Amino acid sequence: MASTALFVLMFVLDWEEFFAIPRISHIWWFMYEDYTPVYTDYIWNTGILLSSLILLLISFLILKNIHNRTGLPEILFFIFFIMTISFECLRPFLLLTNIFNLPVYVSILISRIIYFLRFFGLFLLLFTSLYILEIKYHKYGVLLIITALLSITFAYVLPIDSSVLLTNHLYKIGNEISFSFTSIAIQIVCLINLIIAYLRKKQKRIIYLTIAVFLVILGRELLIFNILNILNSAGFVFLFCGLIILFKNIGKVYLWT
Repeated sequence: MASTALFVLMFVLDWEEFFAIPRISHIWWFMYEDYTPVYTDYIWNTGILLSSLILLLISFLILKNIHNRTGLPEILFFIFFIMTISFECLRPFLLLTNIFNLPVYVSILISRIIYFLRFFGLFLLLFTSLYILEIKYHKYGVLLIITALLSITFAYVLPIDSSVLLTNHLYKIGNEISFSFTSIAIQIVCLINLIIAYLRKKQKRIIYLTIAVFLVILGRELLIFNILNILNSAGFVFLFCGLIILFKNIGKVYLWT
């Protein structure tokens, strides 16, 4: 419904100008091609992202209930991680900056905020895996503040090409290879930490948590790239399956239910 409303808004305000905006699309890693916007693609992709947002909001409520019962910081970190993905799913509304002819720096600022959330979310996921591994820093409020400041710094110094708009509604970053490999490296470290936690604790449920985290990571990556409709749909499916597996097992790890 929200995707249809956005489509109607584009049509009423400035349909032709919106679709005249040049964009490029990912073909594969660091490979691009020119892309001609098709309104059905935007309706489908926006519907997928907003469906993901609803799923993530429900997940937030479930995790918040678990955190209230346990008070564990690793749950808190994962809650914040879920929240960063939720804000990333609001990307279709960046189209309004073009429809209302807002200055380019507004779109660049929003792109930097999205990249900040991506950095912040990755660090939060890393902390989640470290706490499950029982490598803990008790003043985790300070840890969150330092991480947020570090992520803001990364997003601020990130070079952004304001002349190239991607199909995921963000502007292309200059050092994309370094950014991508850093993201992948952090995610791999998270999974390795969870595997080590399983080897130490010998709890089969941690393996399921590892699979769940992997599916959530994969779903997030497919949603952020916004390459093809089928891959966006697969991203939602992976995200959904990952969260279901997580909820079925996290209580058995922490609540013994």
